[in-house]
Amino acid sequence: MVLQREPDLVAVSNLQAVVDFQHFLMHRIRCRLSRRQAQSLSIREVIDKWVSPHERPHVQKLFQEACRAWNAVAPLVRNYECRQIELPPMPEHSEEIPVIRWLRSSREDCPSSLQAQILVRWLVQLHNDLLRRAAEAQGENPDSRPACRLSAALAPQFFHHQAGTAEQLARESAQPTLEGGRELAFDWALADATAQESFAAVRQVRAGEGDVDHFEFLGEGPASKQRLKRQEPLSAIASEALLRELGTPRSMEECLQQLLTMEAWLCLADAEEQSLAEYARTVMRIPVAELHAALDAVPISRLRAAIECLENHIASPLEGLAGTYRQALSADQRERLRPLLAATAAAMLQEWRRFLRGYLSDYKEPYPGDTCLCDFWDGDEYAWVAPLRELDLRLACFGPAYEEVSALTGN
Repeated sequence: MVLQREPDLVAVSNLQAVVDFQHFLMHRIRCRLSRRQAQSLSIREVIDKWVSPHERPHVQKLFQEACRAWNAVAPLVRNYECRQIELPPMPEHSEEIPVIRWLRSSREDCPSSLQAQILVRWLVQLHNDLLRRAAEAQGENPDSRPACRLSAALAPQFFHHQAGTAEQLARESAQPTLEGGRELAFDWALADATAQESFAAVRQVRAGEGDVDHFEFLGEGPASKQRLKRQEPLSAIASEALLRELGTPRSMEECLQQLLTMEAWLCLADAEEQSLAEYARTVMRIPVAELHAALDAVPISRLRAAIECLENHIASPLEGLAGTYRQALSADQRERLRPLLAATAAAMLQEWRRFLRGYLSDYKEPYPGDTCLCDFWDGDEYAWVAPLRELDLRLACFGPAYEEVSALTGN
């Protein structure tokens, strides 16, 4: 097999370089970056912020090796789940690329991190296929070979095959039949022993659902389904003071991102009542110079209300919604939405706003318009899903439905 499939062996030998750098990022910045932050933060900024000076030469070498490996494999990946794809190259000597391009994720509305997932899954599949073929060639049961998770695989358990190895093996295995003669006999025993040696320590990589880890972005994953405890509304006076203190749209947007990050942290671990500024300084270690003074007056118990205040003021939540999701409601649907209680509408709107900002902003179209809107929420967890299902609302009507429900809450 070494002689027949050397190009595949060379390609799959890039797997370790790619996952070494990905796993470094996954362990170093897991749950520290939201997806939005990862789209704007560069590799250089991540290294500057989270890598100590003595580690940087090693991490920079990891990055360069990973870029080289990516570029060697990307042109070979042409299909993913029966779809034709094209993976873009990585600039090998530039740390200015967004870090999200290296963070594995299966979300199809985020092509950058999905590409990182596709390339690794393609290599894992090739790795397992080559190992299976090698075992069969040796008369072994392929399923008897030990398997490991990708995140736990050690260096010897990956393929390490250099281009030209097959040619060298062929030369070493070809022996003259007679001293000084021209006829050659191929030493199959030598070739077989060499192949067995190269595959001896390699392990199958588990490739089932959940076996190839995803990067856990801040505000996503299991913690994202939790809700903040003991939340209270923000008074009209406090809301006006917050907006007045921040002043400009840019300051409001920066503050909103800080609040969303705090919310994600608090969903992971609750904290005693204190000002948001104090929590950011003492727990999150955000420098005082980066915090807005307005956060000194907002307690943790009003964090969710402060987020909603800024979200509602900065711009229309529907700004950036694609036309695919702006189809008008029927007269019957509008009439059946209007009897909703204000509390039910408010609970519904809170989830819809999360869904809108997470999946449908920036004119993204991740789902067909005829998708049933209630399919995105669990009816056992959210009481408002059942009446929504009776309306047969489709995602194509999301924009007008959002406006209708928002009007019921007085927003």
